[in-house]
Formats: sequence, C-alpha cells, structure tokens
Amino acid sequence: MLKTSKLMQKQIEFPRIGLCLGGGGARGLAHILILEVFDEIGLRPSAITGTSIGALLGAGYSSGLPASRIRSIAEETLTTKFDSIIQFFFSPKPRFQKIFSIFPMRSALLDSVALLDLILPKQVPTTFEELKIPIKIVATNLLAREPQVFDSGNLHRAVAASIAIPGLFSPVNVNGEPCVDGGIVDPLPYLTLPSNMDLVIAIDVSGGSRNIIESSRPSMISTLTQSLLILQKTIIRERLRKSRPDLYLEITLENFGGLHFHKASEILAAATPYKSAFRDKLIRLVTSKSVVCEDN
Repeated sequence: MLKTSKLMQKQIEFPRIGLCLGGGGARGLAHILILEVFDEIGLRPSAITGTSIGALLGAGYSSGLPASRIRSIAEETLTTKFDSIIQFFFSPKPRFQKIFSIFPMRSALLDSVALLDLILPKQVPTTFEELKIPIKIVATNLLAREPQVFDSGNLHRAVAASIAIPGLFSPVNVNGEPCVDGGIVDPLPYLTLPSNMDLVIAIDVSGGSRNIIESSRPSMISTLTQSLLILQKTIIRERLRKSRPDLYLEITLENFGGLHFHKASEILAAATPYKSAFRDKLIRLVTSKSVVCEDN
C-alpha cells in the first residue's frame, strides 16, 4: 500500500482508480512500465479498460500476473513469437499454417485467435468472470459500425477481436458479429470505465513513429498502420477536447512502428523516462484523494 512515515499507524482509504490502456501496437508495450509503477507503490486499479495492445496487456494484468512477469513475457516470448509470425505473413510455412485464414479472394490474413493461443500464458483465464480485476475490452463491430465493449464471457476471443488490425488480421466472430481492432473507433476508451471511479487514468501510446515513415514509398503495412494512427490521433484529440481524465499521459516514442515487437527491450528503454514522471503524478494525485481514518 502507498504509505508515508506520518501515516504508518493510520488506516488509509485509497481512491478507486480506473485505468485505461490505449492502443498503439508495439509502442503499447510501454504500458508495462505503467503497470510496474502500480506494483512498486502497492496500488491496484479497481477497474481496467483497454483497446488493442492495451486490451492484451490489461487482460494479463487483470489475471493477476505481476508487471515484472508481463515484461518477461514481452521480452522473451511475445517478441520472438509475434515477430516470427509477422515475418511469415507474406510467406506462410506449414508450422504456422493454422494461424492463417484463407479467404475466397485468395488473400491470407492472420488469425488473431490462433495467435493468442501461441502467446498468452496459461495463467490468463478463458473467461472474464475468472479475472482478479474487472476489465472491459473494446473492439469494433463491423456490422454495427460502433464500439463493441466486452466485459463477460470469453476473454480470449474478446482480446483477439480487439487486436485484429484490419488488413493484417481477419475479423473475429463474437456472438455472431464480426469484430476488429477497437482502435478504429475508440483508441483510448477511458469513458467506458465504471462511473463510480474516484480517479480516471488514461495512457495514450498512439503517438510517435514519424521517423519510420519518411520513405516516399512506404510498405503496405507501414501505410496501413500509419493511416490507423492518423485516425486514432484524431479520435483521441476530439475526445480529450470534450472530456479529460484526471490523469492523462501521452507516451510518444519516435522510431518505433506498430509492429516492432522484436524491439520490445528498446521500446521499454525509450519509455523509461515516462515511468518516473507517471509515478510522481500518480502518488500526488492518489495522496490528494486519499482519506486518512483515525484508529479507534
């Protein structure tokens, strides 16, 4: 628990914290540093919401995995497996054949459900109901053309839908509805947090990557991810103009693209300065909202 020397003998009622982890591809690995801060100062969010990479990492943390373990998975497991899969995108091999969905138009798209089977640790439960921290996962419903918020039922399928980048992953069928990446409609879904939160914290990792698109002939994937980034930044800008969370942190990482999972350690190193800044802001904010109860 967060304590100071003057409060050691007193009971402290901490505010209920709602944590929003936004989308941003590999840059979203910086969310791990935010989760480390919570672990290091002994705080725990009362609720989490996430889109895309934020949904994936949020699901792991909500399962009870410590941030240090999530970091290890990202650096040792997620990095190698996801990068290998991306490399196989244009040249599928038999070993990875099951993660490809072949459409009638003869185009191959990755299957995000099968991808999660490869990268999710066994500690992450199958259903929302088994989680230690409640979480809302945001995807995009293609038929309804609006956000699809999941908070019950099959957790893995909801996360798979939330990370399904159009053009790279095939849509995920959830309850008969085709769903894709939540970042298309709600890249920073802090408004989906429960209304009884005392503090709302939103972590925006959609910025950066300007330097990697300098080429006059960017690749198809670079064009796609950069186009999604433009869309996401526009949505976030308008959202913040109308309603701001109690603590908004924008983590801007240049030179890293949305699919640079093989650079996990570099991304975490580049985002480290944001960790200390967030820690200071979080402690000040929580302290100002905490209630000290005198012992009877």
